[in-house]
Amino acid sequence: MTLSKTEIEGIVAGEEANAIGFIGGGSEFEKKRTKLLEYYKQQPFGDEIEGQSSVVTSDVADVVESMLPSILRLFIQRKQIARFESDTVEAEEEAKEKTQYANWVFFKQNPGGLILHSMIKDALLQFTGMVKVFIDKTDDESPEKYRGLDRLELAKLRADDDFQIEEVEIEEDPGVDGRKLFSVRGIRKKKNKKIAMVNIPPEEMIINKDARDFVRPRIIGHRSPKTRSDLVKMGFNRDVVANLPADQGTISTKEGSIERRLEFSPTSAEGNAVDPSQEKIWLGEYYLPIDINEDGVSEYYKIFFAGTKLLEKPERVDDHPFGVAVPIPMPHTAIGSCPAEQVADIQFWKSTLVRQMNNNIYQNNYGGHAVNENVQLDDLLTPRAAMLVQVEGKNPVQNDIMQLGVTPIVGEILTAIEYADTTRETRTGITRHNQGLDADSLNKTATGFKGMMDASQQRMYLIAALVALNGVTQLMEKIIKLAGRFQNEETQINVFGQVLDIDPGSWANNLRCEVDVGRGVGDSDKIISNLFAIYNEQKALKEAGSLMVDEEKMFAALDEIIVEIGLKDGGKYFNDTSQPDDILKAQNEFLQDILQQFQAQQQNPLAEAEQVKADARLKEIAFKQDSENKQFLLKMEQDRAETEQDAREFRQTMLLKLTELESKFKVNLDAEQAQVAAGQFAFNPQTGRIDAAG
Repeated sequence: MTLSKTEIEGIVAGEEANAIGFIGGGSEFEKKRTKLLEYYKQQPFGDEIEGQSSVVTSDVADVVESMLPSILRLFIQRKQIARFESDTVEAEEEAKEKTQYANWVFFKQNPGGLILHSMIKDALLQFTGMVKVFIDKTDDESPEKYRGLDRLELAKLRADDDFQIEEVEIEEDPGVDGRKLFSVRGIRKKKNKKIAMVNIPPEEMIINKDARDFVRPRIIGHRSPKTRSDLVKMGFNRDVVANLPADQGTISTKEGSIERRLEFSPTSAEGNAVDPSQEKIWLGEYYLPIDINEDGVSEYYKIFFAGTKLLEKPERVDDHPFGVAVPIPMPHTAIGSCPAEQVADIQFWKSTLVRQMNNNIYQNNYGGHAVNENVQLDDLLTPRAAMLVQVEGKNPVQNDIMQLGVTPIVGEILTAIEYADTTRETRTGITRHNQGLDADSLNKTATGFKGMMDASQQRMYLIAALVALNGVTQLMEKIIKLAGRFQNEETQINVFGQVLDIDPGSWANNLRCEVDVGRGVGDSDKIISNLFAIYNEQKALKEAGSLMVDEEKMFAALDEIIVEIGLKDGGKYFNDTSQPDDILKAQNEFLQDILQQFQAQQQNPLAEAEQVKADARLKEIAFKQDSENKQFLLKMEQDRAETEQDAREFRQTMLLKLTELESKFKVNLDAEQAQVAAGQFAFNPQTGRIDAAG
């Protein structure tokens, strides 16, 4: 037995109606999100009184926008935001390939920086930042028009599978030889298939209210407005789409319609749009466990749902495509809190205080009056500096008009506002000092100021780490899953100028992903200073002959310095000794430089005085080469010699040439420099050896 289509539709409709995010299902949570968006935009509270102050402070926006740059920087300042780790030596190469491929998809195939920006901002402001990872098979269509085609060219165009001809016309003016010419109009289609990512608006996210996490909740999905045309393009049955009622249930969430300006037109809401293909329909893409075959065990399914109807047969899947970041998790519940929620009440409180302060100032500047019938009220109702108020009668003026006193309370209110600001700083860690807004920051004690900075940085670093663990790690792992499942052929990618061939079909290990959020959100100058101290210590150890440091580790320190400066790729400025291409290039350039210097001296005879200088220069090259370069050449020969026998024969040949050169130039040369200076040998990059030239 299996569940009928109607029974499945009933199960999905029930889960949908009781989920957070469904219109009418998560109303209280939707109200929170709506309020936070209104506070971020400094919208009126609704309790304003005409003629009085209606100021709304920007505390929510200040906190969100202050946190966002520091947190985002931790992810995008590095060449790679994530890496895959292997537990075995055999899987190391696969881990390297997955790291390169996942980062390439994230930043090259998709606008990774913008996706991270929206994900983090949604999380800081709206509790969750959701991103969907999927295979995009959408075809690009572009209209094209051709003129003056002959019959052969027209035939070639008809045979082009990527071009769909819509109209062919015979041109009035024939060709030079009198043959007919044609004008063609059509559509060029380009097939696309790539791993894509898209940010999901928080109000369009669906998840069951009692979900404890986002790993596999009872229902999770994306509910968004689509036109009938969109649904047909997505591949759904044209007849099924045509029979769906327009705009199922309601026009939109208040959060979406008012704050994000996604409201539908009245004609669309009533189902009377002029063009039926543009009528709006809410499409749900849901992932939930259902026991369709009624064997007592639920399986995980992907379901497209609109109104109360399935749009296609449920598809069995092993996971959902969403990565979700939560900035302030709460134990045992999927959705926790966010920085915006922590300061929303303070914004209301502070706005109220500022309004009262303004009203008090207004009343002192233009105070109220007690008057009788002898006073011209029009004069009082037009307040201005040094205004005159006419009073009729012969009685003393003070008997007809009296100013009402107002007690100034600005000082007390400013004290209360200061307390509100302090409370906000305590809750969020975002202070006036680390924002550069407090003129007295430099007057704080060094210890106290450092403590405030450290507390703020640790708060933001924690949020960044949670975004990495909850959201970014999920995205990178889902990218690799999709690649292994749907990328059947070898793919060529370009990683920082290096072309790599990646074959996802060969991946066989389930490797864990680690997201690197850098060294924290501390002072860049301090971090750079510490890295330079590490590099200088490495340099000293290497010069002392210590085995604790090699060139690869020194390059790692320099690469970190380049990254912290904001230039990302240290390979642009220093040779990476772990890359064979960089080593060969450096060795070749060094040897060629010595060879060119010697050949220039041989080909340009000099006067006796100049010859002396040339000899001195040759001796300088021969005897005063930097010790590090000598070690580099020796290491190169040792690494590249195929056998010990080859090395011995090579040394014997060099000794013979040494004797010849010493006789010829009257100098003492070591073996390596002698054979290079004579031009008799050259470095062969294919064998990694110094062979006889020619």
